[in-house]
Amino acid sequence: MLQLVMLLQLATARAEPSTEDGPTGEVPAEAPVPQTFLAMLEKAKQVYFDGDDEAALELFTRLQVRLLMGEEPPMEQAATALIYVGEIQYRRGNHDEARDAFRWLLEKDPDYQISPYSHPIEVVAVFSTVRDQVRRGMSETNNDPPPVEPMPG
Repeated sequence: MLQLVMLLQLATARAEPSTEDGPTGEVPAEAPVPQTFLAMLEKAKQVYFDGDDEAALELFTRLQVRLLMGEEPPMEQAATALIYVGEIQYRRGNHDEARDAFRWLLEKDPDYQISPYSHPIEVVAVFSTVRDQVRRGMSETNNDPPPVEPMPG
């Protein structure tokens, strides 16, 4: 829950336009932010593949916030965004945040898999571990014994 609050604060803070004056006394022009989930996802992937992990993580995190706030893009788009959030967070040493991103996806689709051809093998391994944990958790809640009826007395 704390992570959700922090993500929402991050997204809100970064979504507010800058009011600081530039060196000429003018308000700096903001680059237009893609509005559709898919457009922002494609932009985030482009930034990621250009090698700017910091900016890519910011964009992917905005997408994650949109998902947490209830937006429902096609599953493949949501999955892609969360996988990249997890991948970048894992590479930065933020393993809990990586697992949280993977867990959110896997709770929606516990059979989802990622390709070792598209993602580092260590990220695929962490993803698989989280998937196993989610599946075990689901099977434990689905296999609760039926309630015992008291004997008539």
